[in-house]
Amino acid sequence: MIRSTAVFLTIMVWASGSMAQDRIRVYVVTPVLTEGFIDTTSKGLQDSFADLMKDLKKIKTFDVVELAVNADITIELLERNWKNTGGTTTRTTIQPLGGFRSRTSNDRNAELTIVLKTGSYEMTFSRNDDVIPTWRGLASLLAKDVEGWIKKNREKLLADRLLATAVNP
Repeated sequence: MIRSTAVFLTIMVWASGSMAQDRIRVYVVTPVLTEGFIDTTSKGLQDSFADLMKDLKKIKTFDVVELAVNADITIELLERNWKNTGGTTTRTTIQPLGGFRSRTSNDRNAELTIVLKTGSYEMTFSRNDDVIPTWRGLASLLAKDVEGWIKKNREKLLADRLLATAVNP
C-alpha cells in the first residue's frame, strides 16, 4: 500500500512537471515606457494594459511570465484609440426659451490593438466593437483572440522551444 502510494505520487509529480513544461509561456510588454520613463499622458493605455493582463492571467492554456527570455510569445499593447466609423449622429434638443438646437458628431468606436510576436513572426490583433463598447470588454476579446491563436499554433510553438533549447542548451 505504501509502495503504490509512493509510485502514484511520483507519477503525479512527474506529470505535473511535464504539463507545466508543455504550457506556452507569454510575456506582455508594458506599453508606457519611453526611454525608461513612464509616459503620464497614457493613463488609458495603462488601464487597458491592466485589463488585458487580468484576462490573460485567467486563461489556463498558457502562463504569463515575468521575463521576456522565458517566453515563447511576446504581446505588446500598441494602441487604445477612438476610430471614426464613417457615420454621423445628429441630436436635436428643445431649448428652454423655445426653438431647437441640433448637433452633429462623428460616430466613433473604441479600438484596442496588440501585436503578438514569436521569433520573426508578428501578427496584429485589433478589436473595435460597438456591441462591447468598453475598453474592458475589448481587452477581454483580445485575450480570447490570443488564446485561440495559441491553441491553433501550440505544436509549432513547442517545437520552436525545443529547437531553441537544443541549439542553446
